[in-house]
Amino acid sequence: MKPVLLGLLTGLLIVMLCLSGCTHQSESPQPPATTPQPATTTRLETTPTGGTGPQQSLAGVSWYLVTFNSGTSGSLSVLPDTEITAFFDGSGIVSGSAGCNSYTASYSVSLNGLFIGSPATTKMNCNSPPGIMTQETYYLTTLQGASTFRIDGDTLTIKNTGGNPILTYSRIRPGSQPSVPLTAGNWILLSYIDRGGNIFTPISGTTLTAQFDETGKIGGSSGCNTFAGNYVVSGEGRISIGPLASTEMACLEEGIMSQESMYLSLLQEMDLYSIQGNQLVMSDAGGRATLSFDLQK
Repeated sequence: MKPVLLGLLTGLLIVMLCLSGCTHQSESPQPPATTPQPATTTRLETTPTGGTGPQQSLAGVSWYLVTFNSGTSGSLSVLPDTEITAFFDGSGIVSGSAGCNSYTASYSVSLNGLFIGSPATTKMNCNSPPGIMTQETYYLTTLQGASTFRIDGDTLTIKNTGGNPILTYSRIRPGSQPSVPLTAGNWILLSYIDRGGNIFTPISGTTLTAQFDETGKIGGSSGCNTFAGNYVVSGEGRISIGPLASTEMACLEEGIMSQESMYLSLLQEMDLYSIQGNQLVMSDAGGRATLSFDLQK
């Protein structure tokens, strides 16, 4: 019996081991848990420009000064053989040449508003041409009076808090393109300076013009009426205009008739003229009263 019992126990043990091995299930490895990650995006920072207004063109352009208000001495054209520039870099720094020294200043814009801080300059002293250092001082002082600006084609006009233009620039570098003749076509008035040194732009809705023909005749629009007369060019850059006659309509809008009277009077006081590219600047003998024109495209 003992061998039989031992055999039974051995068989039972083998059966149990077999059942245990057959019922065991191996666990499959589970992937590690992951936390969903948001999609990566790149944000482009933009500087507000107030829509598609003119300030979009203010930066990234080398502006060349044409005329400026020099304060007590009136408004003058830039001295011959000097160059005054302004470059707005789009990041709040304006820099350029003040005629002799280089300068840099902070600036900020909002819509058509413009603020320019106190400029820092190099310390050179230039002796030629006469008046260059005085011109530089006037320019840097006037620059800080900026309040608003306007861009019309190739012309940038900066105005003070009173809305009066104080600096007029052009994209076109003086002398960089052939100057057109005085008789090239219809000249459109951009700004004018009266005898007291006050600078103005034509009243909105008015266009003041001058056209010179090759026979010595001048004509154009004075904002309300048309005018005609004679002119004579004598010597290098010298001109005499008048007498002028005009039609006799009356325009009732405020300021138009006084503007017309001033324009016709100033035209007949002009003694000097210069043309740089498509821009005509005329002034009296003292360089105080000035008319600035752009050739009609």
